[in-house]
Amino acid sequence: MLDNLLHVPYIYMQDASPDVMHDGRDGKVKETTRALSEIASEIRRTWMDKQGHSNVHYAARPYLDAMRSLTLIGDNYGADGADDIVLYFLSNATSWRGDDARRIKAELKAMLPR
Repeated sequence: MLDNLLHVPYIYMQDASPDVMHDGRDGKVKETTRALSEIASEIRRTWMDKQGHSNVHYAARPYLDAMRSLTLIGDNYGADGADDIVLYFLSNATSWRGDDARRIKAELKAMLPR
């Protein structure tokens, strides 16, 4: 049974948004999330000062660095779970503001287990 789950081909639906995938078997649609490493790269690109220099808060930087090597919220970074890394990042990223910050922080919060 587990082998069937591991080899399910995912096919993007033509009429769906890029954030929605179809599993090709039962007709159900699943929302996908971006990899934490991809989100971390976007944070680095968007958390800049007015002169275009990186402005990542020193306390958030180690968690952002850890997120660069994570894919899923269930992954581990050393002894810490990715969910803890994301929580620590969010706790230390309160100085990051703006439209990108609000959007990305909401995306990270939505990935966390309830």
